[in-house]
Amino acid sequence: MEFLATVSLSLSWILPVLVVLTILVFFHELGHYWVARKNGVRVEVFSIGFGPELFGWNDSHETRWKVSLVPLGGYVKMFGDADASSAADHEKLRTLTPAEKALTLDGKRIPQRMAVVAAGPIANILITVICFWVVFAFTGEPLQDAIMGDVVEGGPAWNAGIRPGDQVTAFNGEDIATFNALRTTVVKHPSEHMSITYRHDGHELTAPIQIGEKDGYGIIGIAPQRKSHNIFTAGIAAVFGTLRLSWQMLKTFKNFFTGSEDSKQIGGLPSIAKMSKEAWSAGFLSLLGFMGILSLNLGIINLFPLPVLDGGHLLFYTIEAIRGKPVAEKVQEIAYKGGFGLLMLLMLYSHWNDFVRFNIIGGLVSFISKLF
Repeated sequence: MEFLATVSLSLSWILPVLVVLTILVFFHELGHYWVARKNGVRVEVFSIGFGPELFGWNDSHETRWKVSLVPLGGYVKMFGDADASSAADHEKLRTLTPAEKALTLDGKRIPQRMAVVAAGPIANILITVICFWVVFAFTGEPLQDAIMGDVVEGGPAWNAGIRPGDQVTAFNGEDIATFNALRTTVVKHPSEHMSITYRHDGHELTAPIQIGEKDGYGIIGIAPQRKSHNIFTAGIAAVFGTLRLSWQMLKTFKNFFTGSEDSKQIGGLPSIAKMSKEAWSAGFLSLLGFMGILSLNLGIINLFPLPVLDGGHLLFYTIEAIRGKPVAEKVQEIAYKGGFGLLMLLMLYSHWNDFVRFNIIGGLVSFISKLF
């Protein structure tokens, strides 16, 4: 019975993240596929997951749609591609007839190629707008001001005297202008004893606060005030909310690279799995909101000018447009290998953070011990 309970608990973590990632990956790749087909590019494979095929089918356009063994990501492989990263197979391209070359991505004009590559991240951004639109229409839009909508009774903020409707103005002596700024500051100080300044009934008060801790992050038990919307104003708010969050994410990424943010906050698949599970448990709208945030992350990260990512392809096409000729094949090959290596290092680092944060090694040892 204990073993079955352990398996059931494991599935409660695995199922939500598989559903979330599969949906987001599908629409990302569908963006590439749809724009490629519209521009006359033959698509050979549309895969959800990597590795050996589990099942699939061929459509009337000679595309193999399949689900593969490792359900972490996916790809669209076009005619003339060397692999799933959409790097061109230059040796094969040299053997094609002009008619065959016209069916490849490499055989299209630069604006067409850029449109195909950008379509995946754009699809992710559009998914974010749609998710936010639905959430804002039903639950309202979280406001930017650091005004409390909900305060968990008995939590750190509540014990400091903060109540719904109060506005936080400073944290440990530093001015706070937005709720996001407050949240960003709090998560950096788990289990620390600090001070918080807030307005309550027209009076500005300062009180000590003992920050809580959850999975290595600071928490004080608060939620922002929300603004109600109808179906039309929710759509407008979703667009501006997506733009605002995009800017915040870009600033955060910049801070990680410059060292002004603690890079140990970067998480990998275990963090995504945990947040997926929590959002899944909280209900459909919470899951939809989380999917919107994660989709925007995927879209923005894929636009980074790193070879093997969509942004790397866009960088090469931009250079080609400026120079009037493609980047040398050898340079592209080296760049793709270097980009892949850097991406693997970033993935290893983010997952190592999670292994430490969630004590995953200890959990695995405990799980294996229950099997025997």
